[in-house]
Amino acid sequence: MKKIYLIIPVVLTLGLAYTWEKSNSYLHEEKAVQFIQNNLQVIASCNEQELKHLLTFELQEEFFETIDQACKIKYSSVGKLLTYEKPEFIRVKYPPSVKSDVSASHIEFQTVGHFERGDVLITLVLTEEIDSFQIKSIHLSEIADSK
Repeated sequence: MKKIYLIIPVVLTLGLAYTWEKSNSYLHEEKAVQFIQNNLQVIASCNEQELKHLLTFELQEEFFETIDQACKIKYSSVGKLLTYEKPEFIRVKYPPSVKSDVSASHIEFQTVGHFERGDVLITLVLTEEIDSFQIKSIHLSEIADSK
């Protein structure tokens, strides 16, 4: 009988912790989706000055050395971004030593951008900063036309 009295608080604590984590993750995800929706036109423009403040420092260096040219080539083949689908949460990746630190997580999202001459699957990995997010990586994949 004493074991039941010990097990019940543990189960309740685990249940509350799980519920809190899920609600916290949902709010975190909604903030990230809002960030993407507010900035997807800037991302699709490949405009160095507008895009710079959205990228992590590491991606800024890489972007302006190599990705910038690839980005412009990719977007020049499909034209301008017309519309896009709501960003879809894919997963959260944690650096190995900080599983409990949400601010150190990398949140991956995908959206389909509908451009003038085709659709592009846009995969973004975000990292949370103090009061917003920054883009850790951008990956573009043209979607084959099913017509």
